[in-house]
Amino acid sequence: MTRCTVDACTRPPYSRDLCEPHYRRTLRTGSASATRPIGQPLPPVVCSVDGCERTATERGWRHAHYLRWTRLGEVQEDQARRPPPPTGTVHRARLRTQDDEKVHQSSRPI
Repeated sequence: MTRCTVDACTRPPYSRDLCEPHYRRTLRTGSASATRPIGQPLPPVVCSVDGCERTATERGWRHAHYLRWTRLGEVQEDQARRPPPPTGTVHRARLRTQDDEKVHQSSRPI
């Protein structure tokens, strides 16, 4: 019986004398990388954008920077994060703030 050509792999060949996991890794990364076992996750990497401390997921960037690059052609590293949502209470599928409460209170008939 034949087996995968990667050393210490006993799986049957899937394509090009490699088992399916090693074949798919070769397609994805260009190398079967026999030094890292199949299924072992890569160590976490910090995003390469200046000032960003989050974990990188695509091309060395965190997902938000990658999306900006695909949509806009740049990561916009100096762009500020989204402001926090307003505080208040949720009422009837919309956020009601304290100012709304004052208007609502004054418009009630006595």
